[in-house]
Amino acid sequence: MRSIIIYFSHSGKTEKIAKRLLKDTGSDIISVKPKKDYGNYVMSVIRAVKDKLMRIRPEFVNSIPDLSGYDTVFVGYPIWCSSVPDLLLAFLRKCDLSGKTVIPFSTSGMTSISSSLVRLKEVCRGSTIRYPYNYSKRSRDDYKEWTSRFIKG
Repeated sequence: MRSIIIYFSHSGKTEKIAKRLLKDTGSDIISVKPKKDYGNYVMSVIRAVKDKLMRIRPEFVNSIPDLSGYDTVFVGYPIWCSSVPDLLLAFLRKCDLSGKTVIPFSTSGMTSISSSLVRLKEVCRGSTIRYPYNYSKRSRDDYKEWTSRFIKG
């Protein structure tokens, strides 16, 4: 399985999981960066809500990768407004994910990953979404159990 990790992290929690996954899978990795920084927690929440209400697609600085050589795409994100951040959705819309297995992982305060999967499925058309993982303050999925589903040995 050739894989790549595509993630957005604001506070560093999602990045910690992405780097652990990198170590455990040997995947390639891309950290999606916003063109305009989100700022502190309060400012990021305000901007995320405003972007969602005004249907603004945030811009990113990354170039779009050629994913043709990958079977699996790990997609990591903090859950914002019960969903995938619009920045990451804007990036994923530009990627060709058809025929790929997409394995989402998220971090959150209280929200489960299930609420974010609806939007992710819309953007990742033609792919198969499997094995969602959530790390939250309320409940933490077991990382080792999660990775045992796709890492052999």
